[in-house]
Amino acid sequence: MSEYRIVQVSDPHLSRYKAYYQQNWETFLQLMAENPPDLVVCTGDLCVNGVEHDDDLAFARTQLGRLGVPWLAIPGNHDIGDQPPDLKFKKPVDEHKRARWLERFGDDYWHVDRGGWRIIGLDAMLFDSGLAPELTQWAWFERALRECGGRPVLLFVHKPLFLDDPHETKTSSLYYGVDTRQRLVELARHHDIRVIASGHIHRHWETEHAGVKLIWAPSSGFIVTGHPKGVTVGTCEVGFVEYRLSAGSIAHRFNLSPRFVPNDMREVMETLKSTVYLPPRPLVTA
Repeated sequence: MSEYRIVQVSDPHLSRYKAYYQQNWETFLQLMAENPPDLVVCTGDLCVNGVEHDDDLAFARTQLGRLGVPWLAIPGNHDIGDQPPDLKFKKPVDEHKRARWLERFGDDYWHVDRGGWRIIGLDAMLFDSGLAPELTQWAWFERALRECGGRPVLLFVHKPLFLDDPHETKTSSLYYGVDTRQRLVELARHHDIRVIASGHIHRHWETEHAGVKLIWAPSSGFIVTGHPKGVTVGTCEVGFVEYRLSAGSIAHRFNLSPRFVPNDMREVMETLKSTVYLPPRPLVTA
């Protein structure tokens, strides 16, 4: 069986009116054109602020359409809102925000079988949301695991299971709650989930927990050095992740091309406490 190549791009934070990171997206498009993968998976935060501005969602959709290769995407908190109680912005996910994603991008959770693997993407913003689609997605996910036909599983979600402590109990917008984490780990024990790949933290890192490899994808848009505060794992660099799948095996590498602009937003984060409410910087087109 031939090798199947996936590129995971995460947290590009695209916007027509706050186009701070568009240069890096143009670089990413060039890199994909030079060495096209079989599939691009975007693991959320496609937008600067799709929660409040539908045009950010629309613009991000047009940018994915420029890839020229097959792609799949799952939403992040900047796209459809965070899990309740949304500790940062107080605008948690709801049916309306999710519906806007579905209209633009299609399914927010999906699976495909490629390279001898089952590749699954979940709308992890539904975790702990209390919305009806949360239960539907869990049932669908468990069925997709039961019916994977012996294939190992590569799972894509937006947030990591934890930062540096797998037994963390504190509620945070940086990772999932204890119940969700335990449920995912338990499912991994009973099914062949080999890798859980995430974004959200704007750092790249790899570790292992309960026999599952955990991979953090860096942001393709920007970094925030010193953030999250107190986090000592992972490295702040702009880039993406490449996976090579064949029957029963998977390899990955972090692509940190020097052609990307670092875009360190540390000062902005310290001043505004957010990278969402930046002053306008409209996209300049020829």
